[in-house]
Amino acid sequence: MNIHLLKIAAVCLILIATPSFASSLQDSKVVGQYRKALELNPSDYGLRYSLGLSLLQDGRYDEAVAELNLLYPQRKEAPDINFNLGYAYLQLKNNDKAYEMFSKVESLGSDFGKKYHLETAFLGLAISYRQEGLNEKAITSLNKALSIDPNNVKIHLFLADIYLKLGNNEKALDYLEDAMTIDEDNEDIVSMISNTHNRVGLTYLANKQYLEARQEFSNALEIDSSSLYAIYYLGYLEYLEKNTEAAAYHLEKLTSLKIEDENLKKGLKPLLFNIGLYYIQSNQPQKGLRLMDKLLALFPEYSKALYYSAVASMETGAYAEAIEKLELYLKDSPDDSKASSRLAQTYEKAVQESLEKGQLAYYRKDFRIALLELDKVLAVSESHEKALKLRQLAAAELEKIEGEEREQVLKLISLTLAEVGTLIKEEEFGAARDKLIEAEKIAPFSREVKNTLEMVSARIAKEISKNLKNADMSIGRKDYFVAMQHYRSVIALETDNSKAKLGLDAAGKELDSLITPLLNKAGLLMKKESFLASYEIYEKVLKIDPANEDAMSGRELSRTKIDSLFKEYLSMARDYASVDQHSLASSYYKRALKLRPGDEAALRESAQLDRKMGRVSSVVILLKKSNNALNKGKLNNAIAGFSDVLKLEPGNSAAKSGLKKAKSQRLKKLSNMIAEADLFFEEARYAEVIGLGKKIIALDKRNTKAQNLLHRASTAVDSKVTPYLKKGKSSFDSGNMDEAIVLFQKALKADPGNQLAKRYLSKVDYKKKQATIAKAIKKNYLNGLDAYTKGRYKLAMDEWVKVLELEPAHEKAKLNIGKAKRKIAAMGGG
Repeated sequence: MNIHLLKIAAVCLILIATPSFASSLQDSKVVGQYRKALELNPSDYGLRYSLGLSLLQDGRYDEAVAELNLLYPQRKEAPDINFNLGYAYLQLKNNDKAYEMFSKVESLGSDFGKKYHLETAFLGLAISYRQEGLNEKAITSLNKALSIDPNNVKIHLFLADIYLKLGNNEKALDYLEDAMTIDEDNEDIVSMISNTHNRVGLTYLANKQYLEARQEFSNALEIDSSSLYAIYYLGYLEYLEKNTEAAAYHLEKLTSLKIEDENLKKGLKPLLFNIGLYYIQSNQPQKGLRLMDKLLALFPEYSKALYYSAVASMETGAYAEAIEKLELYLKDSPDDSKASSRLAQTYEKAVQESLEKGQLAYYRKDFRIALLELDKVLAVSESHEKALKLRQLAAAELEKIEGEEREQVLKLISLTLAEVGTLIKEEEFGAARDKLIEAEKIAPFSREVKNTLEMVSARIAKEISKNLKNADMSIGRKDYFVAMQHYRSVIALETDNSKAKLGLDAAGKELDSLITPLLNKAGLLMKKESFLASYEIYEKVLKIDPANEDAMSGRELSRTKIDSLFKEYLSMARDYASVDQHSLASSYYKRALKLRPGDEAALRESAQLDRKMGRVSSVVILLKKSNNALNKGKLNNAIAGFSDVLKLEPGNSAAKSGLKKAKSQRLKKLSNMIAEADLFFEEARYAEVIGLGKKIIALDKRNTKAQNLLHRASTAVDSKVTPYLKKGKSSFDSGNMDEAIVLFQKALKADPGNQLAKRYLSKVDYKKKQATIAKAIKKNYLNGLDAYTKGRYKLAMDEWVKVLELEPAHEKAKLNIGKAKRKIAAMGGG
């Protein structure tokens, strides 16, 4: 029996391994009590059945059968008595009766097969039949077992083993392929299928049916790409048919695998040697050398292969290698005159070749190569006059060049140190460190480079400490955006700083928790068409997180909607005014001015309407709004409001006074903010510079100092984006899509218009879609396997067709569709 089936059958043998005890054995206490009870009440069915089961449990199978058969005529339709009798008959080796009883249980109910585990019973019965040499009956029992549990790999393998012994390889392969469909990752099954094809191939080979043998060995290799025998015999067949290239391909492939079968290695040895020798003698020394070296790797003591490997090396011009091999060969075969002559020739050629190369290198002023080649000459011929003289000249020239090169390196290092000095002044410590690291590679001997690198590294450590401290302070103030900028500064200097990474992640989450409710509220207001309110909330978000893309786009959309509504209200106000509907016109002017309080046309037309209506309420309202804006510190609004009043009433003293006061306060505020922004810039707090710069420009659009600071700070922030892009690309390339998304999104937060980050986010999205498709393929494929094992071949085909729709090249799905079609055809198309 196949070794795999011995493992499978171990459990089943328990059913038939227990001996039957003679009836003369002393009763156990349980059996004795049941016998006494039956003497008092001999017609009690339950007592007799319990006695039979107890005898069965004690291994007294003859007596158990006798007791149970007394009850059988009245209970023959009961599954339990049939099963227990079948079990007893199996232990008594009365296999036909056991088969009859187990079949009876199965016939009594469709679910009894699984309930009583009849597949195990029929499997045990098949083992018993097999031991008696009754293979056909064993097959019948196994088919019964298979009808109960079609997914039982053990049963498929047992059937395959029997058919192999009967010489029915086709049937055996059918069952093996079914087993592999159920358990496709089972290496034992793959090996059995491959070995079966190999056995059939050997039969064809023995009968000189080479075409058929080749097909079987190819089938074996297709199933198991590492089948040593399939590879060997395919190579052997090609060798027999004098297909040298094809034979070499297979046999060389075999040498890369672990060969434990000594007979296989023994057969491989002459084949490799003969093919290698053929190549050498056919003026293809490179191929011959490769095969001889493969042969030596398997058989290091094979001196004949060593000699011809040396010959091939010599013919390819690898004289040093040829010399080494020939010297090794002559240690074991010192009397081989042919090898000695070949070695002498190789010495001459090696000396001549190295001398020519040395001369050529010398004239090309490649003195290092010249020395290398001339040393090879002198290693063979120590007193070679020409080589000695030329070597002396080359060494002198090289010494001169190395001195010049060192001088050039020192000049380059001097320039690098000057650049580093500038970078240090500009506090670009990361860039300075990178330049110093490169300089140290060029001039590892430079003490100045080493000292400067140590100083810069210490300064970087100080900057990291300062940024981490500032980040902690910003967290304490709940200024998470600024904290994130500090953490990014740390990561730019030290990419693997875990504290900064964790802090950046935590600050980002806190920032999101502040911003998300505001964005949600702004979104609801947009839906309600409260665009002015949504605009103000988006402005608030941008004060918290100036780089928030959602807020920027939301603010822009709100502004567009406000402009559209303003035009609509102004148009309606004019329409009503033109037909003297003054009240309605006034209400629409108010709506328009609520959206855009400083619009000159709306103010002028509204004032004209007010005058026409005998009212001056617009001036009063404007003054009130302007004073409120002044009190709340909204200085630009206040200045615009007072200016609008003066356009309507140039002599209005309250407006003049308010305008002067608002301008004075704005000038003072701008001065303080610029001073604070300067301080932040000196401390490299670029995010805060950007925030303040935007606020300054919001107050004074023409403020050149603020524009300059904002530009310089933005440039500094841009330099922080590069590490995110670099690390994000690395994460993308290594398949870590979630980390890549985080890094590219962070890059976009720092630089919302960064096209590289956007492109990679699109690529990540595509990769995730591909992963979803792969998941669907796996699901459909497994559904197909499940349906196939349940005999639902049409459904299995449908699932595998879905797999091919998603992945047309899916080989297993194609193979399984073919199997399912054959199953359907065998069932008559059902």
